[in-house]
Amino acid sequence: MKTSKAITLTVILITALGGCVMNKYDADLFTDPAWIAREGDTYSYIRGHIERKPLELTLDFTGFYGKHTVWMVEAGETSFLTARINLEDNLKGLYKVCLITPDKQVLTLISEPGNYHLTIPLAPGKQFITLVGYQASGDLLMELGPPEGIETVTIRPIN
Repeated sequence: MKTSKAITLTVILITALGGCVMNKYDADLFTDPAWIAREGDTYSYIRGHIERKPLELTLDFTGFYGKHTVWMVEAGETSFLTARINLEDNLKGLYKVCLITPDKQVLTLISEPGNYHLTIPLAPGKQFITLVGYQASGDLLMELGPPEGIETVTIRPIN
């Protein structure tokens, strides 16, 4: 009887501890536009060092899972936003930077290491720049330039 209780307690303990360290993110979420576009973030970093300025983000990260929105961009009319994105060659895992449009479309801005100079189309309304990853580690630098041609754009960092 004592052996049976000990085995039961051991199984419960292993299950409970295993549940604490298991990852709650599924790799399929990385490619699911409905999940990426939904409101609200869910993410974790084993280690993430972020430095922010209003239009600049530097991120050194390990063990990133989920989606992390870093900017909200609100445009009063159709316009363009320039961006410089440098994703270092030390990238591991799945990682991408996305734009979520006002109509909840997901546009992948980058998904491979490199130094990019982009012109991002903005529709009227709120759009979000979001980092998406699964078992991702690396270094990222993003700088947003001023919107081109209009003054009715607000860019707000999101923690």
